[in-house]
Amino acid sequence: MHSLYEPPFVYLYHTLRYISKKGEDLGVQVLATSTPFRLAMPVLNINRLSAGMISSLNFCPPISLEHISSLALTSECTYDTQTKAGMRIHMKSSPDGINYDTKDLYTFDNYFEPGKTIRKTVELSPKVMFIKVLVENLSEKQVINDVKLTATLGH
Repeated sequence: MHSLYEPPFVYLYHTLRYISKKGEDLGVQVLATSTPFRLAMPVLNINRLSAGMISSLNFCPPISLEHISSLALTSECTYDTQTKAGMRIHMKSSPDGINYDTKDLYTFDNYFEPGKTIRKTVELSPKVMFIKVLVENLSEKQVINDVKLTATLGH
């Protein structure tokens, strides 16, 4: 385990070995030494999302909401000038951080404007232990570039 102390946060980096399907998984935990706190955490960064594709759960780390009272998700992407549809964000929940629901907990669409970089923040109030986020390209013909999702966690 490695740790980094950056007041009021302690960042812990470690391997998860209790149930791993493909070797070791990297675990990241952030501990707050004081409240209230607010922490922005990047959760997805995809250079290019192909037409009609949806990202995999493997692309997103488990986001623990155990001691979180507020959550905001910020989605950002760049659309091609020929694009006719936008991007959809799917949030999946889990009671244990390993097995995720097959149905979405929340779904929302990023704003859509051809040829522009668009950012949208949505405030949510999930009462679950863990989440992961997937992104879907609703365009059947054009790619979406520079897809970024950030979770802002607070207490």
